[in-house]
Amino acid sequence: MKLISITFVPTVMVLTLFACKGKDSDSPSRELGPIAKPCFSRGIKEVFVPLNPSQPDSSQISYRYQWIEHGESLPTIVSLPGGPGQDAIRLGNNHDDLSNQYNHILIDPRGVGCNYKEEGTFTEELITTEFHAHDILKVIEAEGLSNYLLHGVSYGTVVGTHLGKLLESSDLPLPKALVMEGVLGKYLNATEQEQRFIDVWNKLKAKIPRMDKFFGPEPYPFNLSAQEWTNFNRIMISLFGSSETNVAIYDALIDHKLYGFPLNESLREILYSDSDSEFPGFKGEEEFYLAIGCREIFEANPSALTMKGSNLELVPLTELLGADIQAIGDAIPSLCLTRDLSRPFESRDLQINKIPLYYLQGESDPNTPLEQAIYHFEGQNSEAKELYIFPDNGHNPFQLLEASCQNKLYDQFLKGKSAKDILGDDGLCSEALALTHSESDAPQRELDQVLKKGQGRHLMLKGFPAKSVPPKGLIESLK
Repeated sequence: MKLISITFVPTVMVLTLFACKGKDSDSPSRELGPIAKPCFSRGIKEVFVPLNPSQPDSSQISYRYQWIEHGESLPTIVSLPGGPGQDAIRLGNNHDDLSNQYNHILIDPRGVGCNYKEEGTFTEELITTEFHAHDILKVIEAEGLSNYLLHGVSYGTVVGTHLGKLLESSDLPLPKALVMEGVLGKYLNATEQEQRFIDVWNKLKAKIPRMDKFFGPEPYPFNLSAQEWTNFNRIMISLFGSSETNVAIYDALIDHKLYGFPLNESLREILYSDSDSEFPGFKGEEEFYLAIGCREIFEANPSALTMKGSNLELVPLTELLGADIQAIGDAIPSLCLTRDLSRPFESRDLQINKIPLYYLQGESDPNTPLEQAIYHFEGQNSEAKELYIFPDNGHNPFQLLEASCQNKLYDQFLKGKSAKDILGDDGLCSEALALTHSESDAPQRELDQVLKKGQGRHLMLKGFPAKSVPPKGLIESLK
């Protein structure tokens, strides 16, 4: 799967529904309005969850998820989307992307996507990662899962950390593994993420000397503005880091006359494409992002990235937008300038001792920098943990592997076995720095030396992708 992230009912029905599998959802919700088809497609189910899981007598709400079954006896992949606020049901509605060797559960967070509620249902105190994880625990309980794993991507690794802790405190069968891809170990400080974008961009540019001329004096190529190129470059290095795949993409851009692509249209499609922009569930996405992103994940950053010549630079927002911080924060809430980081995420406060942990991290990931994965890995006391660092890769190294390799990895994870034969220095699918519990002090000491051994194997694109939809949340610098 390309991973890349509710309706009210009478509470008298809750006790019976908790004891059985989630029921099919076959009636439209008035609260969702003209709801998009994905919310009533194959496999949509609903269970009832507490509105406030911290209160034993909480009222109950219905919660939709999607169950994709390929075989009753097959293991299940529970996908935990990122964001914060990404909806998985709509984005994963092309079931051809889902491996038929497993069953799948797709999750939309409370208040988002197919779980959108009328305005005022959720206060910010009811939108937390812990409560989000509690909802997913109820899905696992309703489906009676025993042979399953959790796969969290980006912010989904925060959800997975909370969920793993909750499951170990419950009486439910534990997942065979928690797989974390693009890992957050703690909240991001004000400039950590933006500075990493600059670092990866400079590393990529060093491989392509022609970039300085290509991004020479304005006007910029293809009549895109400096901010549009900033956003495009953020997307590309998020997806592909400083890998040879990205080298091939930018080589194709520079040599665009050899390919004959309508590049102006293609680039704008990448920047602005979203065919479901009228989907009512989008209304809940910003609320979820503000409640969790600003309170748990991101320190307020008074600067933003912008292109100056061929360089990505951090520029104060006051200079870029010509307004004071308060006005900018009021106009663009997603910058978190007027909100406090009141519940900062800290993975070391959430020890997972029984569930095997697998970390898949791109070395050139600018969204969740490598140090975040190392921090999470080193801070967990579990002896069943492995960290795989993919040289030069970006935010989603697992997604760039061929489907057969993804299946091989899932099989190993479900068995609780090492993936070194698949992802190690001479692995079948990719080269990655592999570290286990006994080597937990190795990343800081040996990382530079190991990464110098080579760039590993990469998925190569044939020319430039004419059409692509970037993961949500990547074009957020000045939305």
